[in-house]
Amino acid sequence: MATRLLAPGVDLRIVDVAQSETISAEVYEDLTETRPEADESGEPADTVSAAEGEMFLIATYSSDDPQWEPRGNEPESQATVLVAGNEVAEVFTTEEATMQRGTIVVSAPAESNPEDIVLEIETDEAFQSLSLLDGTRTSSDVEHIYDASESTVEVTSAEEFEKTYKTWVGDEARIAGSVVDGFLAPWLDRRDGGNGWAGSGQTYLSVAVDWAEVETSTQDHTSIHLVLPDETTVKPENSPVRSNFEDDAVFRVPVETEKVTVVIEPEIEVIGGTSSPVDDWEPFEAELEIHAA
Repeated sequence: MATRLLAPGVDLRIVDVAQSETISAEVYEDLTETRPEADESGEPADTVSAAEGEMFLIATYSSDDPQWEPRGNEPESQATVLVAGNEVAEVFTTEEATMQRGTIVVSAPAESNPEDIVLEIETDEAFQSLSLLDGTRTSSDVEHIYDASESTVEVTSAEEFEKTYKTWVGDEARIAGSVVDGFLAPWLDRRDGGNGWAGSGQTYLSVAVDWAEVETSTQDHTSIHLVLPDETTVKPENSPVRSNFEDDAVFRVPVETEKVTVVIEPEIEVIGGTSSPVDDWEPFEAELEIHAA
């Protein structure tokens, strides 16, 4: 039974639920900002009863940042209570803080099902919800992320590449590199090489390459791609060579992927003089394994 809701900056759980036919006058006033009507004797009411056929549902929630990589560019998430598909109250937004704690009190039909009363989270146009009746995850536009959200990436082998070439003035220059790390991310900001959610059944694989900066008179035409176990070739979503691999190479891969081969094809063009000679070398590789949490 799934009782967790995940998104960038959100790791939400319903930690306690209770039902009651009455709530205290103080709670009622906090919820409605009005005082309850006096009882038949004219004295202030101590409790407020639910309407006929209704109940008061009391649910305590807790949310923390799941610390998805990379840090710093998480989108805003908005939490809202829905009863029978209708918005009842806005609960919190992660714009101000990712650590969220609180208690929700809502009146709802006594014969409700778990999916009828929910705390819904919207993140970058994707909606997910937890039931306020039993804490279960009742819906998710990105259900596939739960297969890979906490998986880790291991570089099991990585070839070291290092060669020299002649600059346009005849000096010897060095080109070198190797794959050094990687991680999975269900959501990536454009500044990190992604485009929001990776898409149905997919996750981002971000690959870090340690690359020696080439001479300023040299254009680096090196390319990088993945080969999946079924021999499918995957090209990056971004252009990491433009930043001299200071930006990770980002790929979309199926969430069930267990291993990939990273292939880098080095190529440079020496600019200057009357010609622009091109140097290229044999591709070098790295093997990455993806381990489920």
